Amino acid sequence: MLNSLPVTIDPIRLADTETRLAGCLAVESMERLNALCIDNQAQVHVDLQFGRDAARRRHMHGTITATVDVVCQRCLHSMTVTLKLEPSLLLVAAEDTVSWAEEEYLVSTASLALSEVVEDELLLALPMISLHPVSQCQEANVSESFKKAAIEEKRHAFASLSTLIRTDK
Repeated sequence: MLNSLPVTIDPIRLADTETRLAGCLAVESMERLNALCIDNQAQVHVDLQFGRDAARRRHMHGTITATVDVVCQRCLHSMTVTLKLEPSLLLVAAEDTVSWAEEEYLVSTASLALSEVVEDELLLALPMISLHPVSQCQEANVSESFKKAAIEEKRHAFASLSTLIRTDK
């Protein structure tokens, strides 16, 4: 187990040596995730175990946890999202052929940026549209008045067409 996380990793070598990586990464080092967050001071806790399974296939599994502040798309105020992931990936060398396409796998070159691997997992876990629960959203009452106005407008959508109807034939 390492005390600090390396910047780049060779997943195939880590699996062959059955290495465990544990530590923290800063959200500010993850460009795509940082762009979605309000506060870039968040930390991502990483605990990944690399090894081989019974079939001698290389794998990576473990936990990734983060608590990030994003914008609620309904009220545009800050909301906290807690992400707890348990990734489990098969590791494949770039020159190997894959015969187990039904499982998730990571094709590995000689070295990968650890923060990019972790960032990819976090982005996949983040909600596509971040929304507070309606009861907690600061704009829930305003949304209800907009819904009522939209229903009323829908009822009278063709009312203006009555002026276009010709009465003389």
